[in-house]
Amino acid sequence: MPGPLLYSVNPRIKYHFVEKYGGGVHWIWCSETFDSGAAASLSPLASIPPSSNPKDLYQRLKSDANRRDRGSALIDQKRTSLINSVVRWHTDGQIDDAGKVEALATIDLVDSYEWRPLLYLIPRMGLGARLVVVPPGMRASPLGCEYQIHDLGKEEFDAIEFD
Repeated sequence: MPGPLLYSVNPRIKYHFVEKYGGGVHWIWCSETFDSGAAASLSPLASIPPSSNPKDLYQRLKSDANRRDRGSALIDQKRTSLINSVVRWHTDGQIDDAGKVEALATIDLVDSYEWRPLLYLIPRMGLGARLVVVPPGMRASPLGCEYQIHDLGKEEFDAIEFD
């Protein structure tokens, strides 16, 4: 039986950009478990690898951001994703040319520390069909289940930071 919460990890800067430029509509990738390593060994949740496990993602992003690791592959991946979001918001008319230039310049100039993680705690109740199962070929492991939510409002989740 699925639990009442879903978990996602995103950089603080992404949260702020979605609120400032993206109309407050968060597009997230999430999991039914915070830590797949703590799941029962025969559970499908145990097959979620570190690249999709919220606990591992949080710890890795936090470590890279705290050390201001300018060579972090994870921060680079998150940076590329945020750039793509800015371009999409511009193409969709959500932001004008000046907003796009400002957003891209900010991404280029911001210190690695701004990429530190937030853990999103998302109540499953009320999501209904908005909770989309990721096809097996797009998951980090086809055995584990991952989800996407394309239109999550900030009032529908809590974002926390911890040590």
